[in-house]
Amino acid sequence: MRTVRMESVVESSADSATARFRCALIDITERRRTEDKLRIAARVYEEIGEAIVVMDPSGCIQSINNAFTAITGYTESDALGVTMSGLVKSERQGQVLQKLWESLNKRGCWQGGDMGPSQEWRNLPGMAHY
Repeated sequence: MRTVRMESVVESSADSATARFRCALIDITERRRTEDKLRIAARVYEEIGEAIVVMDPSGCIQSINNAFTAITGYTESDALGVTMSGLVKSERQGQVLQKLWESLNKRGCWQGGDMGPSQEWRNLPGMAHY
């Protein structure tokens, strides 16, 4: 089955006595499938039990999921635009962040815990993808 969208335009003639109706059918089947996949991915992102943080190449947080907020206590307004070093406060902060970035640059992801006592999140499993 295909999904189509119809676009139409009414054009008046110069004498305004007649009008023409033009329409086009546009196949949007692939776009609709892609949108469905994106909706599913967004739902997984929000409902998964693992904390997910999306950062730009400079390390600024662009997005967090609900599990991140539940685990860390940080809301979107706390985290967006902030670097991980701005959130991670501990005596071992430098070591933790160094391991995080080494792993992101080498493997494209990081798994670990103990991000420090900030907002009571320590010794909890975590994962980051880059």
